[in-house]
Amino acid sequence: MDDTRQPTPEPAPGDSGPIEPADVADRVPAIADGVERPVDQGWVTATRITSSIAACVFGVPVLGGGIVAAVFSDRLGALATSALDLLALAILALLAWSALAWPRIQYRYLRYRVDPTGIAIRRGVLWREDLRVPRSRVQHTDVNQGPIDRSFGLSTLIVFTAGTQHAKVSLDGLRDETARAIRDFLVDGGDEDGV
Repeated sequence: MDDTRQPTPEPAPGDSGPIEPADVADRVPAIADGVERPVDQGWVTATRITSSIAACVFGVPVLGGGIVAAVFSDRLGALATSALDLLALAILALLAWSALAWPRIQYRYLRYRVDPTGIAIRRGVLWREDLRVPRSRVQHTDVNQGPIDRSFGLSTLIVFTAGTQHAKVSLDGLRDETARAIRDFLVDGGDEDGV
């Protein structure tokens, strides 16, 4: 068999040759791959803890009202007392459900995508929200951690944009390193012209 293939010529000095797909992939950071992702699974537990704390703060006055109603039940009458007890139990059940079950439901609908042009966030169970923030409108970004988030290695990315509507967009439940990588990409990294 005759091998008539020509050897590949070496590029001239200063000539980078044709742009290969690998060269293009090197210019866009891995974080900006355009894949839609959920937030970190630890967000569910962190949100349950935060919501449980809030439920306790709001639940204590409800329990206090139930205790006061029980103490003064002879003045309120049996029907009023049982109605107040039922209302207190319903409020406590709603607080417990919102603290324990609702974060899992929210998690299913919370997604983000970073691509070379910006970030997109989808969220909302009953009222859906689909936000798109182009990099050209990003003014600055913050990465915040509360004590509960920090214990799970999570952060909240806050993007401040030009304009009035959605001038502050936040995405919580990101791994700390992911939030920082997105922040760096949106503000100054991965510039198509200057990488």
